[in-house]
Amino acid sequence: MTYRGRPRGEQCTDLLPGSFIAFLQNHDQVGNRAFGERIGVLAPTDTVRAATAVYLLLPQTPMIFMGEEWYASTPFPFFCDFGPDLADAVRKGRREEFSKFPDFRTLSKEREFPIRRPSQPSHRRSSPGTSCWSPIKRNGLNGSGACWQLGRSIEPIREYIEHCGTFQVLGPGCVTVQWELPGSARLVLAANLSNTPGAGFPPVSSPIWIEGAAGDGGRLLDRWTVVWSLQEGQE
Repeated sequence: MTYRGRPRGEQCTDLLPGSFIAFLQNHDQVGNRAFGERIGVLAPTDTVRAATAVYLLLPQTPMIFMGEEWYASTPFPFFCDFGPDLADAVRKGRREEFSKFPDFRTLSKEREFPIRRPSQPSHRRSSPGTSCWSPIKRNGLNGSGACWQLGRSIEPIREYIEHCGTFQVLGPGCVTVQWELPGSARLVLAANLSNTPGAGFPPVSSPIWIEGAAGDGGRLLDRWTVVWSLQEGQE
């Protein structure tokens, strides 16, 4: 692809799917936000659950961000252990960068603290989110733990997937993807990643995971619904 006027990247079609990393958030995306908000704080629960069900079971290698496994809600602020001079320069640079955003210009000193003091030891100690074990059941996200276990159990299946999947867009936010396995078997993903129900999905006889609500034998997926299945034979 071309980026900033010159080619970037290289051909990768010869690599196995497991050579690539799939994730929802990482330290760059979260730590470089002004206040280190995690995706679970920024996005509705059902959208996060659906996206999690997609990336955890993909043939690509999943990466779970620090604290994501127990749905930490505490911020992951930018932190460093620079000396005073460099720390002050970083603080000044980040303050100038974020001052461009209207919502940031009228912040209280308390709210602005993570930006003013990136070298504060408390930022590093709080970032893993280990204080968030108790809210797991309250925020309704704990069910995805079973999805993580399923991802581990089907890991041997992923090793047989040697090529990219083929996909079909069925409508806004609605897509199916299938990956070939030995023989005539396929790993199939059907996802409605939108705020309205979606129809026209292929029927599913034996799903291995459903996140959300599916009806009419898998042909109808409610909003933010993901269905994974292992299927035999061709459509």
